[in-house]
Amino acid sequence: MSIIRELLILLQFDSLLEDIDLRKYYESRVDVIARCVIATFSYKLPQICTKLYIIDRDEKCLLITENDLTKRCLGNEIATAKMLVNLARYKKAIPFKDVYDELSTGGYQVFILDESGSHYMKILNDILSKEKIAIFIGGYRGFNHKLLLKMLKLKGVKRLSLGSVSYLSSMCILILRYILLRGARCSGN
Repeated sequence: MSIIRELLILLQFDSLLEDIDLRKYYESRVDVIARCVIATFSYKLPQICTKLYIIDRDEKCLLITENDLTKRCLGNEIATAKMLVNLARYKKAIPFKDVYDELSTGGYQVFILDESGSHYMKILNDILSKEKIAIFIGGYRGFNHKLLLKMLKLKGVKRLSLGSVSYLSSMCILILRYILLRGARCSGN
């Protein structure tokens, strides 16, 4: 059984938070972020508080929590994108340094999603035995090298693989949430 109490998803956004605009929906890949928000919050994991940080290319972060959302917006990608536009405009951005400090001192086990990392089945007990986990997912074009190097400096960070198949970010989030929900039953036991 899982003892995780907090799940923090860090998602790299290849544009700027101020570029989140419905008129640039596909150009700035707001569609990708909207689908990731839906994947993150579309259903509640029992006894796990979930937060999502969207980290833009200037390393400003937008924190999204379950309290920022309504069920209506999660049922529709465009409604979720509208909610993102409002959050990006009116919610104060957090410097990545503050998020990094939280990861450094907050007792998080940090995982970087990486196809060349350890397969999740090999480290499943490590994933499920932590009270706080953070998962860093690259953006539409992969990882920003500078940001990735910073993340790799965190104590105890591990690279995590979902297998040899490349998935969309939103699908990675759904798979990770399924792993947390199913726990050891993911192994077929």
